[in-house]
Amino acid sequence: MKLSMGIFGKKNMSNKIGICEHCHKEFKYELIHGGFSEMNYLYCDSCGMTAFFPGLDICKTFGYSSQAELPGHGVLEKKYADLLTPCPCGGTFSGDASPRCPHCLKPLSAKKATKYIQSKKNKYIWKLSWGESWKGRFFLVIEGKEIKNNWDKEKVIKFFAP
Repeated sequence: MKLSMGIFGKKNMSNKIGICEHCHKEFKYELIHGGFSEMNYLYCDSCGMTAFFPGLDICKTFGYSSQAELPGHGVLEKKYADLLTPCPCGGTFSGDASPRCPHCLKPLSAKKATKYIQSKKNKYIWKLSWGESWKGRFFLVIEGKEIKNNWDKEKVIKFFAP
């Protein structure tokens, strides 16, 4: 499985620094607005990798005529999440999962992440509320751990079978 490194990967990581509330180690992250970027997303329940799905790609994969037919941008619906390949670590991408520290792999608290996400160092985000939730329009990519459109082709074909 090829990891997408061209969109948010390590090459494009900003200098935004988060701090794990468990092991207190720092990590780089990127905060993406799913609505502005027209994307849906999920996190791996084991390693916290971010899987993301641009709306136009979802339209092509599932035969929608326009993005207007899609549910809002944010966490990918379960009926579609069930059609994904597993994470390279062996975990499952799920709407119930959250980002994880890349060092200790413990889930990160959205409320505690607000301290670094909405700091004044983050020019735009500190002025608006990001929602303090891993299930809203905003999503994180941590240390460039991302994968794009990891659909399982056989599951997608069965999804459309009569």
